[in-house]
Amino acid sequence: MVDVSGRLAEIEVKLGKVRDLLFSLELDLIFLNNLLSAEPNNKRAMELKEEIECLLRRR
Repeated sequence: MVDVSGRLAEIEVKLGKVRDLLFSLELDLIFLNNLLSAEPNNKRAMELKEEIECLLRRR
């Protein structure tokens, strides 16, 4: 027999960890975006900045 309540508890714990990781990654992306803003003449920096902004909009 499957222990549904036990499995649900495991899933809740994992979801909490995923939420924490996503929040941390979002903060890192915002920080990187701000750093890249300081390089307006660097083509690659602006490309990365656009990619980051796209990811942040999708959340």
